[in-house]
Order: sequence, then C-alpha cells, then structure tokens
Amino acid sequence: MISNKKILITGAAGFIGANLAHYLAKTDNQLVLFLREKSVNDWRIKALCKQKNVRMVRGNIEKKGTLKFIQKLQPDVIIHNAIHGGYGFQQKFKKRVINTNFLGTVNLLEEVKNIDFDCFILTGSSSEYGIKNKPMSEKDTLEPAGAYGVSKAAASLYASYIARETGKKIIIARPFSVFGDYEEKTRLIPYIVTQYLRHQKTLHLRTPHAPRDYLFIADLMDFYCKIISSPSLFKPGEVVNLGSGTETRVVDLVNVCKRVLHHDFEICLSSGTDREGDVFKKWRSDTSRIRERFNWQPKHSLEQGIIKTVAWFRKNLRFYV
Repeated sequence: MISNKKILITGAAGFIGANLAHYLAKTDNQLVLFLREKSVNDWRIKALCKQKNVRMVRGNIEKKGTLKFIQKLQPDVIIHNAIHGGYGFQQKFKKRVINTNFLGTVNLLEEVKNIDFDCFILTGSSSEYGIKNKPMSEKDTLEPAGAYGVSKAAASLYASYIARETGKKIIIARPFSVFGDYEEKTRLIPYIVTQYLRHQKTLHLRTPHAPRDYLFIADLMDFYCKIISSPSLFKPGEVVNLGSGTETRVVDLVNVCKRVLHHDFEICLSSGTDREGDVFKKWRSDTSRIRERFNWQPKHSLEQGIIKTVAWFRKNLRFYV
C-alpha cells in the first residue's frame, strides 16, 4: 500500500495522468497535479479540486522557471506524463512536440537532480520502437517513425543516461495501447463505445487491419503502484514494456465489441492518410521482462476491460458531446 508520500504528477489532466490522480487521491498521499496553464482537459480532474490532499499547479514544462515550486515540495515520487503529439492532429506541430516531450523532460530532471526521491517514473511510448517485424522488446534498437516517437525516444535515452550517472531510481514505463476511463473521445475504443451508447450503427474506420496491443487502464495503474511501492525492485534507468503481449487488429477489436455489447455495427471504410508514425507491420509487446523479472501480467482481458469501459462511459457520457 502506498502511504504518506508526496507525489508529483505532470500531465495530470491527460488520460493516464488523470487516472493516476483519481487513483492516488483515494489514499492518504499528498498529490500535486501539474498541468498546462490553458489545459482543455481540466474536466478530467475537476472533481479533485476540493480534496485537502490534492493541490494543482499550472505552468509550462518547457519553461524551467515554472518548475521552481518542486524545490519547496521535495516530492518522494515523480510521475512524468506531460506530452504533446500523442494524437494525430497534434503531430504537425513538430517544434512543440520536441520542446514538450524532450526539453520538458530535460527541464524536469534538472529540477529534481538534487532531490532525494524514491522513484521517478517516465511514461514513455511504444512509438519509440518504430516499425518492427516481431514483438517489441526493451532490448530493441529504437527506430521511431515520426516526430512524436523521436521525441519520446530522446526523452527515454536521456532519462536512462541520468539514472546511470546518478544511480537514481528513474524508471521508463513504455505503455502500448492503453484504454479505459477518461480516454480521449477521438481514440478508437471511446469512439466505438460512444457510438454504441448513442444507438448508432455505423463505424467509420480508416485502417481496419492495423494491429495493436491493448492494455486496460486499471492494469497500468497496478504496475505504476508496484513501482511506487517497491522501487528497490528496479534498476536505475530500467525500461519496462507495459502491454498484454497479444496483438489485436482493429477489425477484430470491433468484433469483440460487437460480442460484448450485443450490438451490430456496419463498418464504413474512410479515406485519408494514416497518422504519422503509426505502425502497421507489428505492434505487440514482448512481455518477457515484466513476467520474468516482476512476476506481473494484466488482470483484465480485452473483453473484461471493454465491459468496465462501457460502464464508466455510460455514467460519464456527458463529457463526450
């Protein structure tokens, strides 16, 4: 059990950051949520504003001056989720992608270098691996396609370097296709679920055969809490893939949803270009390290995760207008 820690979460209004905030706010830990000055995703964490153990700080991680509050905070745990470019429509702003994802990480690591923290978790991305013809392993050469993958790979390499140089417990977690509560409405599973809840029959898909490795958000939270509660298990700079180890094509995901929801969809293939950096050859995590070193595997199957996701969206559909 994680208890009585001062925990800093950057990118706290994002999908993963918000889930961490809600999960950890239920404990007796002190949370500081760092989010952009003009974040459009405050709705995800607005309900936490009145909790005594939660404080929100706004700023721009690209500007070192906005991180000075960390020296006074002296956090025990830092979970770094702040990103730009995770969604296709953001990737055309390449300078901002690089500045947020790489330079923002450099700024944060510089600010905490003299703090005796328990652990620093950098949320990486499977996009760092690039196109592979086999399951992606932590040992693989990083060959990212697109500015987003490049910026995340650079951040991971820099964080690993700092960890090796200082001996600090900086751990890089590389999630694959995480889904669940608070996910962005433009993502595939929220799109399917909201279409179902609105009694729509048509799904517009662009790449029905694109493979993905889906992981339910509760399982991601479970492993992050494992890192926070037992940082001694991890080597400084260690990289860990977080995926199910199972590859599912988009069209097969739709069929799972049809079965779970007892709802038929007509698939309409849309025209348009693929998102920069998308990987369509293979996209599956090699889970050997996480299974053998940490004796961990997801508790939820894809179907179980979708059932819980539908239940959450049913209660919160008002946020997805």
